[in-house]
Amino acid sequence: MERDDGLDELLLARYTSRPATVEICTDTVDRAERLIDELGWRSWYPVGSVRAAALAHESAHEHFHHRATRTALKEAIGHTALRLGRFRVLAHVAGAEEIAAHAHARTVCGLGRSPLLLTAALAAAVGAPGREN
Repeated sequence: MERDDGLDELLLARYTSRPATVEICTDTVDRAERLIDELGWRSWYPVGSVRAAALAHESAHEHFHHRATRTALKEAIGHTALRLGRFRVLAHVAGAEEIAAHAHARTVCGLGRSPLLLTAALAAAVGAPGREN
């Protein structure tokens, strides 16, 4: 689903599980593409890669709605919240799913840098007073 009010919310894309939907904010995608050119990052983020990375990122979030994927991520991180003898409860690590989703998007899209770098640059550019969107 496409919408054109993402800059108002500093939103590039969003996955919602009920009903399963991915929203792409075309105004934010366009602003990110312009920012890539302004910063000289085109070799890291080819034309069209912002939209592709956003879709891959949200696809990763969809996978985290499945118990097996959440468990696999917790096991990969290996942080224990509670241990009773041989039994342990794996901890939730805040931000781990977001970092994993960015890494997934970078890998799937073959980007030169993580989309997290672009996300941070976009937030700085859009959120800075007196800057043109």
